[in-house]
Formats: sequence, C-alpha cells, structure tokens
Amino acid sequence: MIPPIGHHESRPALVRSHTPTSRSSETPAPRETAEISKSEASAPGPQRSSQELIPWRHNYENQLGLSAHALSLRTKALKEGGPEMLYRTYPLLFQQDLNGPYQSLAQLLPQKGPQIALAGDCHLGNFGTLRHENREVVWGVNDYDQVGKGGPESDLCRAGASLVQLCRQHDWGKGVAEDLIETFTHQYSKHIQEYCQTPPPSVLGITRSEAQEPVHALIKKAERQTQEDLLSKWTEMGSQGNLKFKLGEDLHKLDESQNHRLEGLLSEIRLPANVKVLDRCCRWDAGGSSLGLERYYLLAQKEGESLPVLLEIKQVLPCALATSDPDPKKCDPQLLQDGYKWLGAPKDQWQRVVRGDNGVYLMRERQRARDSLKTEKLSSDEAHKLAKQLARVLAQAHANGANPVQVRDWIDGREKLLSQNLLSFSSSYAAQMDQDFQTLFK
Repeated sequence: MIPPIGHHESRPALVRSHTPTSRSSETPAPRETAEISKSEASAPGPQRSSQELIPWRHNYENQLGLSAHALSLRTKALKEGGPEMLYRTYPLLFQQDLNGPYQSLAQLLPQKGPQIALAGDCHLGNFGTLRHENREVVWGVNDYDQVGKGGPESDLCRAGASLVQLCRQHDWGKGVAEDLIETFTHQYSKHIQEYCQTPPPSVLGITRSEAQEPVHALIKKAERQTQEDLLSKWTEMGSQGNLKFKLGEDLHKLDESQNHRLEGLLSEIRLPANVKVLDRCCRWDAGGSSLGLERYYLLAQKEGESLPVLLEIKQVLPCALATSDPDPKKCDPQLLQDGYKWLGAPKDQWQRVVRGDNGVYLMRERQRARDSLKTEKLSSDEAHKLAKQLARVLAQAHANGANPVQVRDWIDGREKLLSQNLLSFSSSYAAQMDQDFQTLFK
C-alpha cells in the first residue's frame, strides 16, 4: 500500500501545497454549490508540494519488486521523456491526486458523475491502432490494464491534462489549450447524446471511413503493414535455417530463472497443441507505467500457417482505480479480463490472463497493425482533430461501460461549465507535472 502524498497521522491524508509557483501562488477556494466555473478566477497552479513526491516515488518503486537494472531503466526513461513520461509512468499518483489535493478542481460539475466503467489511463500515449479479429483496423484505446469503475470525471481529467501537456510540449499557448479542451468536451457530450439514441459500435474505436487526419493516415499505414514487415524487424534467420529473435539492445536471451518463470506461465496459458514455440526472448525497456516489469516474447507458429506470430506476455500493474497498492501480486485478473468486455475492446484470439508466482500476466498478439501517433510532430490543427476523435472514442467507451443516459443526465446541458472546469484542472495538473519533473530531475 502506498500512502498518498501528504499523508500524516495528525492531518488529513492529502493536503494542498502553498508553495508559490511561477503560474500562481494561490490555492483555489473550495468549490461552491453554485455553478460558477473555476476558470473565472485566475488559472490555478500546482496544488501539492513536489518535494513530497521524492519519498513517494522511492516507496512506489520499491514495491514493484524490480531489479536495480530495471529501476535504472525507469529512471532513464523518465529523464529522457520529460513531464509527459512522468505523467504516463504513475497512474496511481494521478488517482491519489484526484482524491486529494485536486479533489476540488476534479469535480467538474456540482454533482458527482455516475459510477461507470472507465478506461482508467486514457492519456494520449494509450491510444493507437489495433486489428479486430474480423481483421478490421480501428483507432482507439490500445491499453486496458487500468480499466476499472469510477466517475467519468477521472477519464475526462486524465485525457484533458494530456491534451494540455501536448500544448505545453509544443509551446502553443493558452488559446490552443482552450480550443482543444472545448473541442474535446463538446464532442464527448455530443457523442454521449447520440449513443443515448443509437447504441455505440460493439468494437471500441474509429474505422478508416470515420477517421480524420492524423488518425486516418495512421490507420492507412497500419492496414498496409504485413506480417513479413513485422517479422523483419524482430527476427532473423539462424544458422540452421530457422527463424529466431534478433537479439541485441532491445531483445535479450532468457536466463535460467526467467526460463523457469516463463515455463510456469506457459503451463497456465496452455497454448493449443497445434502451436509450436520457435523461439523466446525478453525485453525490459518497453511500456510506460509497466516499464521494467517482466515482458516476454514468443515466436509461435500454428500448424498450417505459413508465417509465425509474435506473442507478448507482460506483467501487469494493479488497477489504480481499485487499489493504492502497486505490488504486481495485487493485480486482480478478473478485473483485467472484465475490462476488455466492459469497454468493447477489439478481440484478440491469442489473449489470455494468467497468474504467476510474482503477479498477473497478460498474453496478447504483438500485432503488425499496432501503432500510435508521434505527438511531437503534430500541428495545432491536427491536434484539434485529434481532440475530436479522442472524445468520440472515450464517449463510446463510457457508453459501452454503462447506460449513456446516466452520463447525459449528469452533464445536463452544462457543457460550457464542464469545459471551463476541465480546462482549469488540466492546466493546473500539466503545470504540476512540469514542477514535479523539475524537482525530481533538475
């Protein structure tokens, strides 16, 4: 169990920081019941002390059970990835902040939203292309590890802060941030209302015929990828004429203990008898929040198929919506499986969820169609269109995960207020990540 930042026996579990910042030294007043947007006051800055993040992070990382090498990889990725990588790495920190120092700002409307199934970690990096079992490529949520139950505010805040981070990354200014958040909330509300009349598609995501740029181009690119293209990046021909993994900086040979663990996982997974494992390897520098956790790859070929597939078996973190304990052993395998069904995730015939001696593992195909946008190359116009499509997917996920009428009635025509308050939260939290990063690594 990780205590929230600011937890002390003699005071409330989470406290606001009164440390002056470059953006604001004022802590916003508690929310009133009147429908007055928080953005009518001056834009709030960070709401908690970044100094307290240092021991929190140390405590968190210790509970992951990682090797010194894996911990060094996480630190390296954080330093190189900047505030955006910091935001991706700690979904638990975000959930604790929502329930603590950001509780007032995260209450986007006077009434709390209904309890629904949430994506849980819907920052921009967790959206991309996937291929459904009917072979259609869609763009949508591509990581379901953190799916859980909660109010829609949580997902809206997670996505909103990610959009404002994008603006800060590009130095686009306040006007663009306002446009992205207004576009995002308008489209979310619009699609929620539509799904009250017509149920959303059963498979979560946007197809090529529905997509705008830059998503449209990404889907077209994903559709063109062949299995030969994928295998050429991951494999090479061995001396005996056999296909094997291309070992190097990214992919590594398993040691004895890793082989033993993988054998145990495979005994639980129970691959079909007509599937032969041609090779195996591991990788420790992939992922965001799960970077450094165990991640294995199989080169597997089904009898009668001309080419093998790549299968990924990755250790999964517990859902931060469900628990404050990051110990991988506390991951709930049933919640992980349910999450895919709740949101209507594209189906993967290879997908399995199993428990090992050190936690829960997810097996899935490493699809050739899997890809994501390079956000550092986006224009502000492309970001505007991306915000529209992001909102559509999130509305679809929420409509799949609950009765959309509940969400529509919660918004109740207060779209403008929702947008203003989401901008206030998102601006504050993006500034918080900048301040946190400076404290940790500068």
